[in-house]
Amino acid sequence: MKVSEYTDYMCKVLFRSGLSSDEINFRIGRLKHAEHMPGSQISIISDTYYSLAHEIKALQFLNRFGEIRVADDSHHQAGCDYILNKRYQIECVCSTAGNADTNGLAKFCVYNTLGKLIDYGKKEISRLTSSLRDKKEFYQKHIAAGTMSANLPYIIFLGLGSLSQEMIINPEMNGIEFTGVLLGKGNPTITINSKTQEIIGQGYAFRPRIEKWNHQIIDSAIFCNPEYTGISGILFSSADLYEEYTNKNTWLFINPYAINKIIKKDFRDITYWAADKDMMYRAYRNGRRQ
Repeated sequence: MKVSEYTDYMCKVLFRSGLSSDEINFRIGRLKHAEHMPGSQISIISDTYYSLAHEIKALQFLNRFGEIRVADDSHHQAGCDYILNKRYQIECVCSTAGNADTNGLAKFCVYNTLGKLIDYGKKEISRLTSSLRDKKEFYQKHIAAGTMSANLPYIIFLGLGSLSQEMIINPEMNGIEFTGVLLGKGNPTITINSKTQEIIGQGYAFRPRIEKWNHQIIDSAIFCNPEYTGISGILFSSADLYEEYTNKNTWLFINPYAINKIIKKDFRDITYWAADKDMMYRAYRNGRRQ
């Protein structure tokens, strides 16, 4: 599909959204402008286009859960992108690949067939963590300004953006790779009985932080960080640009330490990750383990 064809599809989605004509025209104008902006290190499509499309697809996805109030971007309304059922404050963000030539990541990268730099390790966690940190700070600023509520749950809806072309997410594992950002999931581990040679346990190593190329430490267990207790949960999708968000490629990760709790039944028919009574973090759907 050509990007221009997808823009036409996104316009149709907006026309069916119930937004005002001013808001629809404003968003269409931004989308068409972004269509011609230069791409990133790993995509010919601009990060701005990914971000705008992500907001539109997120609206489609959230509509299944109830009433949505959409921010009036055409009049620069302050606050989050969406409010679901007058309770959940939802802000959208797409990760970006960044510029590996200028940010020092080149030595962790290889080149793909298009001659673009790809980082298959630390960059992905770094960019996802950076996006979440930005939206955590966004929330704190709006709380201070009184344009968002400190008493309602706050959810970040995170899309991969251009990273969807390179980051491998296994839908059958319900996005477990993302727990490497939230709870420090490291490499798989196996425990063997030294006497009987039997496998007595399997799991994952705990990796609460990693070191970047410039020796900066990246927090890879942000749900364990007290600074993030204002984030109630994160909707995360592995879908690429041309895919719709569905319950097969989009998951809700609930922060077990959040101040404002998410009511799980408000997000039926979606796989969600949550801590059980023993604080084991597991995937569920409609209350059943996946």
